[in-house]
Amino acid sequence: MAQSDRTRARVHQRLGDVLLEAGLLDIEQLQAAYDEQRRTGELFVDVLMRLQSIDEEALVQTIIKQHSQPFISTKRYSIDEPVAKIFPPRLVYQYKFIPLDRMGSILTIVAGSVLDANAVSELERVSGLKIHVFMGMPSEVGEQIKKHFPEEPELDAAPAQLSSIGDFLLGEPGAAAAATEKVAAEPAPAAVSPI
Repeated sequence: MAQSDRTRARVHQRLGDVLLEAGLLDIEQLQAAYDEQRRTGELFVDVLMRLQSIDEEALVQTIIKQHSQPFISTKRYSIDEPVAKIFPPRLVYQYKFIPLDRMGSILTIVAGSVLDANAVSELERVSGLKIHVFMGMPSEVGEQIKKHFPEEPELDAAPAQLSSIGDFLLGEPGAAAAATEKVAAEPAPAAVSPI
């Protein structure tokens, strides 16, 4: 298999599978993260970080390698308030990103998770600017979001990006919606008393 074919195949692999193959997660951690993602509707990366299933730096390095995405640390930049406020808080919290710099019609943003093409298109449509996406440390991006947007807005239960990222992570189109419907249709587990 040629190098570019291997790279394309790797990009289409689910992030969880890549982390499993790299030995950064074991199968139990991966399953727990998938179960928690289905239960809460959170982004997969956010679940991994909250459950402390993986070191943040190792996770970011894996995403950067898998998606050939450049990296920027937001700690090294002072973000101008007018640039930060280009987007409404709802989008910033939904997609977990912070606008970093604007040069003419180009806006550089730093994301704490993978943004799919639909998310980037929405951001370009809303801003009227060409978006360049860099990956950042989720914790740093989260700090910047809270600094510039201290009041977290109400988000829809299932953001548009979640279904497309969920489909990517679950490996097939429509898989996230089907999994969500299946979980919603299942009866709640009975309470179990400790022995």
